[in-house]
Amino acid sequence: MIKESKNLLLIFALGLSLAACSSNDDESGGGADDTNAGTTVSFLGDSVTVANTFEDATLTGGAQTIYGLSDPTPISDPEVELPNYINFYDIDVSENTITMTLVNNSDAADLVLPEGRFDRYYVGFASNTVNTATLASTVGLSEFASVTILPAGFSLEAQDLFGTGIPVPVDFGQGGLLIELGAGTDLTNTGLDLTVNID
Repeated sequence: MIKESKNLLLIFALGLSLAACSSNDDESGGGADDTNAGTTVSFLGDSVTVANTFEDATLTGGAQTIYGLSDPTPISDPEVELPNYINFYDIDVSENTITMTLVNNSDAADLVLPEGRFDRYYVGFASNTVNTATLASTVGLSEFASVTILPAGFSLEAQDLFGTGIPVPVDFGQGGLLIELGAGTDLTNTGLDLTVNID
């Protein structure tokens, strides 16, 4: 009986000790490391590269073909990193956004993208990895747009049907994101824009 009582006391004391340790961890920030919880990545100071492809059921036979590729460009505010990119868009990257503003539509095969046509923008960064990407709006250029995260090591495979001479595939070591404009996108009015929130 005495032996059993000693065992019970030992178990009880051990339980109190563990509870005290757990309480101290909670008060001192012990346990899971939440140092970066709620923080966002800034893309300022990084560099951005954008590749553009065009796909059309008739014009390219449904094949994705390379159309444009920027050099890696340093990101800083308030400068527009890629003015008049592919003679269509100003592409501006800020701390946590990418904005594409339509500045010219004279090269558009159609002002409203028909069924089976896709205008794609692959965006990569030299250092940062994109964890989340969401359209800031669902109107204007965003109405028929979608955004997809590209995994690290992504390689863009595309043909060169327009004879641009751009070497493919284009590799995105850090991954990035894909902004795709699909059928219904209206390029009639310059000044329209599309913004993607990134983190």
